Amino acid sequence: MRRIALTTVVLACAALLAAPAQAAAPPTYTCDLLGGDPATTRISGNCTASPGAVTNGGFRGESILASRVQPLRIRCTQGGHASVPTAVVGYDCTLLPLATGR
Repeated sequence: MRRIALTTVVLACAALLAAPAQAAAPPTYTCDLLGGDPATTRISGNCTASPGAVTNGGFRGESILASRVQPLRIRCTQGGHASVPTAVVGYDCTLLPLATGR
């Protein structure tokens, strides 16, 4: 009986280690207006941030910027600066394709 329990524990641990880790979603910032260019994109007005996102200060890595007025989502890869609820700036950004719902 003890050998079966030990084997079960070992197999369960092996399964957990073999499972691929889920990548955390990048922080998302949503504001009313969008401006700037691909090098520096700025969203402003009535900004909100996803849970866990930096709300005041600089941040590193990837982020998603979205506009409530224009149906646009922007992926930025080189960090930025958040001043929620006033504005958020992202660096090295590209336009994401919109979902078509088809």
